[in-house]
Amino acid sequence: MTISKATLTTARDSGVLVNKLASKISCISYQSMRRSSRVLREFVLYYFPIYNLSMNVFFRFYPVLGFIEALVYQTDDEVENNQSEGYEKLQHYPWYSKQEMNLAVLEEHNLKHCKVESYMQKLGEYFELETQLLASYHVNHGMIKKAAKLRYYDCSLVKG
Repeated sequence: MTISKATLTTARDSGVLVNKLASKISCISYQSMRRSSRVLREFVLYYFPIYNLSMNVFFRFYPVLGFIEALVYQTDDEVENNQSEGYEKLQHYPWYSKQEMNLAVLEEHNLKHCKVESYMQKLGEYFELETQLLASYHVNHGMIKKAAKLRYYDCSLVKG
């Protein structure tokens, strides 16, 4: 099944489309998967010994964990491309369509949780703030502090 990038990135208002197709369409790149592997590796090395979890547990949840983290990096790539093309061209923030896709996949597998939704919302705020910071001539300490706090939600999303 092939869906255009334009359809996916403008599907924010069309949750039905996203919900029906989220787990059936190609929406992440190899590059995003490769970049996300670093976070997943650290996640496994840190949390699995603490909770005495086996690698079997990781592979049981890998499709969902890998999908979510790769979409974070895919969004990061899209945001950086938008930033390099000029801030005035940024019509939407790519994370919101990705967030809906993530939530649809989690719901499909009965893994949706309000804590994860909250982390996703905070990550969206981070992507918006990052773009605003790079476009602004007047950056203050409070903006930097808020960005640092929101960036935490990238890793928290996987463990959430």
